Amino acid sequence: MGNYMMKGLRSVAEKYPKALEEVRGMGLMIGVEFAHEDVGELVIGGLSRRGVIAAYTLNNPKVMRFEPPLIITEQEIDKVVIALDEAIAEITEMLQGIA
Repeated sequence: MGNYMMKGLRSVAEKYPKALEEVRGMGLMIGVEFAHEDVGELVIGGLSRRGVIAAYTLNNPKVMRFEPPLIITEQEIDKVVIALDEAIAEITEMLQGIA
């Protein structure tokens, strides 16, 4: 499941190279590093509105972590990946509108 989730999250990172710098991790403990810490904060809010809980790492506000339960299904991972894609698209559009 970790490889499946990593693949999905990396596909989102490839779609938004200006917003996401890296997706890294081991197993189901996965970190997503944003280009700017403010973007991460906004994306976490967007995920929350879509029913996905994520948090910052304790040592870097640019990195958001995913720590799903070991019983997560591919369908649930797909929902997370879609929610991340939608949240980043929303934030990217919003920031372009004010820049």
